[in-house]
Amino acid sequence: MKLSILTLFCSLFAASTIAQTQTVKQAYELDYKADSLAKAGNIKDAINSYLKSANQMPGPGFNFRDVAHLYLKNHDQKNAKTYIDKAVQYGITIDQLNADTLVNVCLGQINYDKDYSKLRIIYNHQIPYPDQRAEILQMHERDQAVRGLLGRVDRKILDNIISETDSANMDELRDIIKQIGFPGFRQIGPDAASCLFNLITHGSLDGHHDALDIAFLEPLMKGQVLAGNFPPMYFAILIDRYNYLQFKTQVYGTYWEFEPTQNAMVVRKIADVAQVDERRAAIFLPPLYKSRSKKMILPDDYTK
Repeated sequence: MKLSILTLFCSLFAASTIAQTQTVKQAYELDYKADSLAKAGNIKDAINSYLKSANQMPGPGFNFRDVAHLYLKNHDQKNAKTYIDKAVQYGITIDQLNADTLVNVCLGQINYDKDYSKLRIIYNHQIPYPDQRAEILQMHERDQAVRGLLGRVDRKILDNIISETDSANMDELRDIIKQIGFPGFRQIGPDAASCLFNLITHGSLDGHHDALDIAFLEPLMKGQVLAGNFPPMYFAILIDRYNYLQFKTQVYGTYWEFEPTQNAMVVRKIADVAQVDERRAAIFLPPLYKSRSKKMILPDDYTK
């Protein structure tokens, strides 16, 4: 009887996981469709697609910011303000709002500071793990502070300081993961998740114990990607950069270098390039050929 119950539980858990992954996949597909519709000038359908994606996405804040952008393109400030508020309610910061030029102009026109502060306080009170979030934000401040000394401190001395800071941050991150698992949107919010991406980039790709760090982090990050709780592009960039630095080939095709002779971003060599789009699809990234729209030069052996 116990075995039967355990088997049933495992089956239900597996089915739930598959269903969750399918929902996240559909959300990203709707998001990419919305991007294409917006570029084509089909604003109404793009808004509908962004909102459908938001209904299935655990962290829909950027969807709402994009919707606000489209309403502003249509000179509809009232609806834009509604979705700016929604974006903040789902953790989008003032800096992330201002990164969109139309939204930035709108915020200046409506004097948004008071509304933002009020909504931000409400959002911060809803964070499930505020202590761990605060730790990650503090770690990121240290990370940025030491790198801000470039050009002002002897390089050899500074390299040692940076290395010690990155090592301490990675140790602290491991402790956080032991406490709450790998933290994503749901646990710490999208702004702290973005800071976490920077911390991992510096701490696990610094030439010290990189293989051990990536072996520890990769399955944890991928699990959260599949749950819609960590950005696929963050994950792919980390894995690609590690693999290219170690082996001169990458997995997902997100690692590029600027080539002055071609005045372009050149995507570097991809291992088993014929399967790269399948690997990208498995973590909800669009096919690699879509990178050409960003004026990237793809490897010669990628034929799509």
